[in-house]
Amino acid sequence: MVSHVAVLEFGDGKLNTLGARTRVEIHRALEKIKVTESIKSVVIVGKGGRQFSAGADMTEFENPPPGDIIMMTELTAYVEAFPKPIVAAIAGVALGGGLELALSCHYRIVDETA
Repeated sequence: MVSHVAVLEFGDGKLNTLGARTRVEIHRALEKIKVTESIKSVVIVGKGGRQFSAGADMTEFENPPPGDIIMMTELTAYVEAFPKPIVAAIAGVALGGGLELALSCHYRIVDETA
């Protein structure tokens, strides 16, 4: 956390795909941020800062993960309705679900690699 801003870094540092586990982790982190009064806003960034997200984890198309999962539509709706401002910090690519996540944020900033 920087000042009153939470930095939510997600992914594997390579493609930062939005597989089931990553979606759950993002959702859980936002739930904690939501109830933390000292946090006033959030910046979502792909781990490593080189890519925002290459989108879906295509390995899950044929083999969906077991257990409770958060669908991409549920995550983006949660982000859109989030009571604190969320900024997507976009570097590199934001494809498919990565673009959906970025567009669901309240604000977007990009660097010259985007």
